[in-house]
Amino acid sequence: MDKTRISILVEKSKYKLTVYADKQPIKSYPVVFGGNPTGDKFKAGDSRTPEGIFRIKDMYPHESWSKFIWLDYPTKQSWRKHIQAKQAGTISWQDSVGSEIGIHGVSANSQKLIK
Repeated sequence: MDKTRISILVEKSKYKLTVYADKQPIKSYPVVFGGNPTGDKFKAGDSRTPEGIFRIKDMYPHESWSKFIWLDYPTKQSWRKHIQAKQAGTISWQDSVGSEIGIHGVSANSQKLIK
């Protein structure tokens, strides 16, 4: 299958990840998010999942989660939201936007986290 024809949709409100091939759904999975699952990510360490359109930078094995899909966060849109949050006083001017965001499984014996 041509990887350029694959896309992933994460629906935070439904706790669901769906894989599409040629814009047709082929498989769905239950998902969990960080400790603060509602709202968009504005800074490093806020335990939120970023919202928006991201591209896959790389996929590789990971010792804790079996596999890791590394996303291109922060994007230009992520930076805009980060700076707007600073201007609004929502976050501190010293806060970092964060990096190294990815999709991965849960660690061993944590399957109970998945709804």
